[in-house]
Amino acid sequence: MTTETPDLDEQEAAPEEPPAIEAPPKPRFWDRPYVERYLVPLVLPIVIVLGLVMFVVNVSRIFLSSHGNVAVVVGTIITLVILVGATILSASPRMRTQSLTLITGGFVFVILMGGWLTLGTAEPEGEAGTTLPPEGGFVAELQFESNNSLQFVPSAADTTTGIVRITMVNAGGEHTLHLEDGETLFETIGVQNAGDTAAGRAFFGEPGDYDFYCTIPGHREAGMEGVITADGEPVSIEAAEAAAEDAGGGETGAGDGGAPAGDTPAEEPTETPTE
Repeated sequence: MTTETPDLDEQEAAPEEPPAIEAPPKPRFWDRPYVERYLVPLVLPIVIVLGLVMFVVNVSRIFLSSHGNVAVVVGTIITLVILVGATILSASPRMRTQSLTLITGGFVFVILMGGWLTLGTAEPEGEAGTTLPPEGGFVAELQFESNNSLQFVPSAADTTTGIVRITMVNAGGEHTLHLEDGETLFETIGVQNAGDTAAGRAFFGEPGDYDFYCTIPGHREAGMEGVITADGEPVSIEAAEAAAEDAGGGETGAGDGGAPAGDTPAEEPTETPTE
């Protein structure tokens, strides 16, 4: 008896498995209908406005921290960069979105970093530190006039080392007087109307030149600045306060023009004639 092996063709074909149905890709968050319809129109304008505000604020910081013609040079460079960038983008319409994002982000990052790095320069030095109260003794006094011409009169003055009283009399406009060197411990003084007077005390511990200027934006660039030259021996703040207390200031202290107090010559004794 022979057993016949059935042909493979005659074998019952195995049922084929149905093709797997792939699940549709999960939409990205920003592609969802509710997000695209409601959230994007709300968030996008806010992001754009915040970006513009940050851009303008940091550009302003760069301008305010520079003096003379530096602000004009910085503004010209920024304008040229914007024009050149717009020209490159218009000449390359097929530029990838990723490249465009990198270029734009890099430009904005440079502006933001420039603004943050110059923040300390734009702010008056020594403002947050300890300052001398306006009341108290002094060994010399200086007086300046501020006016609508954006000038200090005089723009230069001589004084002595120690504690000096500085008075500003306003002839018009709103102005301030700030000493650039924070070690002078001078609290910035300001006036608003014609006829206003403000005064403060400054400590000049070393002989040399001390720059002062108006902190209102644009006034220093227009020429509202000056220099005080202090002569004399170096003095510590403790010794200067003791000398100022002895001098007293006011009627017994220094007069206008920065003359040191307490330099009046002693009276010579008179001899009584003998008979």
